[in-house]
Formats: sequence, structure tokens, C-alpha cells
Amino acid sequence: CLQRNQFPQHYHGITEQHQPAELIPNFSTIEYTVNRGAPSPLIFLFVVDTCVEEEDLQALKETLQMSLSLIPQNAMVGLISFGKMVLVHELGCEGISKAFVFRGNKELSGKQIQDFLNLTPGAHAANAANKFLQPLAKCDMSISDLIEELQPDPWPVPTGKRPLRSVGVA
Repeated sequence: CLQRNQFPQHYHGITEQHQPAELIPNFSTIEYTVNRGAPSPLIFLFVVDTCVEEEDLQALKETLQMSLSLIPQNAMVGLISFGKMVLVHELGCEGISKAFVFRGNKELSGKQIQDFLNLTPGAHAANAANKFLQPLAKCDMSISDLIEELQPDPWPVPTGKRPLRSVGVA
């Protein structure tokens, strides 16, 4: 708004004899080709609050399982659960549940979290990210098991108080 738009680079040498196709009256339709790489897969990162009653968590787990059945098999999925602590679940492990645990009352910068999760830019960053995000076809059973194993936050809540949630860190 209130600024001039720059002309495309190919308009540089426009003359009466040399006009771009969009300015020639005989050309009623112009088709453009956009050069894009392969589209990246969809990413579904489930962030689950475990500071709920057992019945509510069970209903949420059922809904998450149903959601998994509706997601395309090539979509990338990941799982983070939080209560008083934050758990970033690894999906690349076969037969064992692994998670990185962060204290909910400790402030961490994005850089610190990247360092802890080994996601710092470099050659190994893509491989490290694959621990937390996997194509659904590859980790369907492991993420289903992880969702089924979710438990309500174990930390006691004093009567009349709200549960301690680590929403900021999550």
C-alpha cells in the first residue's frame, strides 16, 4: 500500500517492438509455470495435556487413535505430552518408549531445547529430527502404543488448587 511495485526482471527491455506476452492483445490467456520442489509432507504434532481426569484422558486417547486412522500414511507425526513435566517422545525406537523430559518450571530458550534434543543445524539435525517426527506408515504402532500408555499427571494437586501445567515449556 502506498508504495510502487517493482516490475518483473523480464520487463527491463520492453519496447514497442519487444513486448511481454501479457501486453499483446492477441494473447487472451497467459499460463505461468511455477517452479517448485516436491511438496513437503503434512506434519501432525500432537501436544497432549495430561493434567486432566482419568475419564477425560481416556476420551482424548480414543479421539487421538481415531485421528491417526484419518491421517494420510505419508504424513509426519510426533507426540509431546505435558503436565508438570514435558515429555518429547521419540518415535524412532522399536519396542521401547523413550522420551526427553523437561522440567515445567524451568525456562529454556529455543536454542537450549535444540541442543538438548540434538537438533542443532548441521549434518545430523535431519537424522535427529527423525527421532521425533516419523511418517505415520513407519511408526503407526509405536505412536498408538505411546498414546495408549499416556497417564494422568502423577503430581499431587492440593485441594482447591489448579494442577501445575508446564504450558510455556511445552
